[in-house]
Amino acid sequence: MNSSSLSACYFEGNGDLYGLGVRIGLYTQWAATLITTVADPHAENVVMVLNMLIQTALLLGLVILSARHEASVLDPVITFWLLFGALSNLTGDGVYILDHPTGSGRLILYAAVAIYYIWFWFTGWMGMLDPDCDPSAMSILGLVVCITLAIWRPLKDKVRGLEGRKCQDDRVEEGLGGDADDPQDNARQKEDAPVVVPEAIELADAEDLARERRGENESPTRRPEEGNTTSTAELDEIPVIRGGYSWHVPWIMDSDRMDDLEAMLDRFSWEGKWGNVNPYLLCLSVMNIALSIAAVEYLIKANNIAGANDVDSVGQLIALVSGAFSLIFG
Repeated sequence: MNSSSLSACYFEGNGDLYGLGVRIGLYTQWAATLITTVADPHAENVVMVLNMLIQTALLLGLVILSARHEASVLDPVITFWLLFGALSNLTGDGVYILDHPTGSGRLILYAAVAIYYIWFWFTGWMGMLDPDCDPSAMSILGLVVCITLAIWRPLKDKVRGLEGRKCQDDRVEEGLGGDADDPQDNARQKEDAPVVVPEAIELADAEDLARERRGENESPTRRPEEGNTTSTAELDEIPVIRGGYSWHVPWIMDSDRMDDLEAMLDRFSWEGKWGNVNPYLLCLSVMNIALSIAAVEYLIKANNIAGANDVDSVGQLIALVSGAFSLIFG
């Protein structure tokens, strides 16, 4: 296919999938996710949920158009870049697949995206391709990379968290002579609280964090007892973020230090800011955003897609307002 025939190609753009309003809304959502994760991790979930809703709407719209044979061959390609313009999470531990609806929904969404694009790249594109025209560029490499990062990282952290809890349960069972998986034993242990838990790496890290934040030599989480370091704690757990990884430490029952420890953990978890962000994922997300914007705008311009720069539908306004809301109030 020569350049003259390529320049004669004409595509009627789908404003509800990648119109100007949708694109600007998604671009601002990507920026809002990045800024919010770094500046205010506590509000990250709200922005991520909004982004996931827009992604879900885009995928459903693309599937409906494909089923009706109304999608051009470029619609799935451009939509792909819009679906994965930014990483879902920059801490590596913010999406727990097994215990949070958002994580489960994102897993289902990515699985559906993978299924659709496997179909598209193997058979679907042939039915959408105009025989008189050859679209410019298509790429699936980014799909594999983004899905791997989005699913593997949180799943790995979840497995590590389960392993950590199992180690703690083993220590509790060893110290109390009970069964950590038995509901009656757990109930008995809670009724007999406070429980003395042997020294564990989770407690050691909590102590390090406390000493760093408070600048004190006295430990708010551990105290020496006859040469052994022990701590009085319940079986309930609270999350602590350190260096991009999720640690679970027992809730300390020492009444003299409870308020100080709770304040320290809350301050570190939500006001530590950069301490919670994985620098690798941050740089990767910035590059991914730049690449996705460049790819979308190039595909629209190079293939002479008509109507892609108009804001003339309710669907575009929803995405635009959602993106502006995320950037301003996120």
